[in-house]
Amino acid sequence: MAGKLELSVFISSPGDVAEERALAGRVFRRLANEFADVLNIKTILWEHEPMFAHSGFQEQIPRPSQCDLVVSILWSRLGERLPADFAPEPGQPPPTGTEFEVKDALSAYEKFGRPNVLIYRKRAPPHVDLASADAEEQFRQYKQLTEFCRTAFYDAEGAAIVAHHGFANGADFERQLTEHARKWILRELEKAGEHELR
Repeated sequence: MAGKLELSVFISSPGDVAEERALAGRVFRRLANEFADVLNIKTILWEHEPMFAHSGFQEQIPRPSQCDLVVSILWSRLGERLPADFAPEPGQPPPTGTEFEVKDALSAYEKFGRPNVLIYRKRAPPHVDLASADAEEQFRQYKQLTEFCRTAFYDAEGAAIVAHHGFANGADFERQLTEHARKWILRELEKAGEHELR
């Protein structure tokens, strides 16, 4: 290749998987070093961006559909709802940030073949303190996430239509993401090399 390949990676998740978000950042830093001679990787984590007060969070970060790879990490919640102007139809409730990001990425892939999407869901039971003031909200969030996964990832008969990976803990997630992302990078480099030869 004449120059380095540029790839952007969007990390999508609610706040309940902070450990895995940090691990994802670490995985892509390691891979960026591993492939530094031929590749530049830009990893988009909203918490590393300056968020200005003139608008909300979602408006200030690139859309997942504008990236090359979206990594979605799920466990026990879908997160906070976005402002009303993100609603799919007038009168309908807006999605949460996580719903929006996953659907934006999958819809773009259907239309344009980009971005690739890797979805991971933590299998460990969520931690709920029954005595806490927000126990009811935690249950609501978990039910909302379960329903989202059921309708977005499976058809009416329960067959998986969107591939996704389960993981047991942080170490399992890091191992899987490293393996999957490295294979993705190698395919992207191979495609870029083939394109140059044409």
